[in-house]
Order: sequence, then structure tokens, then C-alpha cells
Amino acid sequence: MSKTTHNDSTGGKSVFSLRVLGYQTRDKDWAAHCLETDLVGYGKSFDKALNDLKELTEMQISFAFFKKQPALLDRPAPPEIFEIYGQIQRTFFEKYYQNSKTDKKHRIACIPISESPRRLNNCFVPA
Repeated sequence: MSKTTHNDSTGGKSVFSLRVLGYQTRDKDWAAHCLETDLVGYGKSFDKALNDLKELTEMQISFAFFKKQPALLDRPAPPEIFEIYGQIQRTFFEKYYQNSKTDKKHRIACIPISESPRRLNNCFVPA
């Protein structure tokens, strides 16, 4: 998890961010796959998949707090998801500095987690 502290749009402080890899599925829908929790949201667009993932993440965090089992939040995605995320991130930075067009089939994003488990925001970086 990427640990950061910054103010979110609701006035709370984000204490870390969950990394997200977005990709198109075989049926051309989008998946938003969280690297740290292995949760996957789906939607017709990346934004909809990311919102679905955000809701799943909120439910998982609430459930882990309710059960008093923080280990329920520590389930990393398979290594190949981390590898693809790293490749997309490197490609994004290369293309960003070259002002090139970006990859239309992949996205990277993060979901900042605030001090309050009910306040999740997201950020999105097209890749």
C-alpha cells in the first residue's frame, strides 16, 4: 500500500492509498482490480468499474472492522496483476513525458483510504 497523508475532498486525511489496475475483459466491459485486496469491480466503463470496486472496498473494510479481523484486508492480488500494473505505470510515465497517446485498454488508479473507514475517495490516472 502506498502510504500518504493528504486532505481528501471531505476534509478527512487519507492515510494510504490502494492501487488499482483497470483492464478490459473479454466481453469489452471493464474490471478495476485492487492490488492490495484482490477485490475486483466491474462496469461498462473504467469509472463504473472503479466505483463498483470502491463500494466493494467499503464493504470489506466495514466487515473487517465489524469482525475485528484486520487480516481480512490483507489479501494481495496475484503476482501477474502487480506485474501488469508496473508495466502500465512505466508506460504511462514514458508516454506522459513524450506527450504520446495512452493505452486505451488499461488504466491505473488509486483509492485513498481516509482516517474514517467510511470516507473513500478515488483518483484516476489514464494509462
